[in-house]
Amino acid sequence: IFDTSRFNYVKIVVAWIRRTGVQVISQRLREFLSYSPDNWVDVTFGCGFGGTSSEAVRDLLKIGEECDGQLRLRAYLQPRGTFHPKIYYAQQTDGDIAVAIGSSNLTGAALMGDNSESLLLLDSNDLNDDTPLHDIDDYIDYLNDEDSLEYVIRVQNEQSIEQLKKKKFLSSEKKLRKAAKRTKNRSNRGRSRISSLRTILGLPSLSSLSLIHISEPTRQEAI
Repeated sequence: IFDTSRFNYVKIVVAWIRRTGVQVISQRLREFLSYSPDNWVDVTFGCGFGGTSSEAVRDLLKIGEECDGQLRLRAYLQPRGTFHPKIYYAQQTDGDIAVAIGSSNLTGAALMGDNSESLLLLDSNDLNDDTPLHDIDDYIDYLNDEDSLEYVIRVQNEQSIEQLKKKKFLSSEKKLRKAAKRTKNRSNRGRSRISSLRTILGLPSLSSLSLIHISEPTRQEAI
């Protein structure tokens, strides 16, 4: 999303985390954290609908342990509604700020898969007024206030993960894969319904439409 070499603090706030998403960024996380003891990462994740897997959280916890605790994990157990932000924030102390905000959770489907996602990248170098970026930082700090908000849980060890899973805040990758398979089957049926609808409306069939290839922007080595 952005070049982390400019920054020493990264904050990730997402609704869901899957192991595939952690795998996408794990190498860059390790490189970023090992570069300096002053580099930190905060990850805050939601647990709505059991959309975060215990294995993904465990993988992030392991990275934090490997890097002297420079990665901190928090579960946001919103009691009503759904915790649904997707924010990737990076800052150099008293310096540059970059924020990517949009629809991408920390999952392989969102970052590298078939999902249609969007992220808006805001960079203090491109703005005359970076006040909105500081407002986003204040919002993240509010979400991470584990001393004031009872539903913010610091994930510090395996026991934390097991208790979150026992209370059904976390799911297993196996369970989530089964749910994804059911969704894929519904998508396939949905395509049949779309084809039928296009025929009824007198529109060209899907198979006769030319595919429009849109070149993707070059992927930078970034988180």
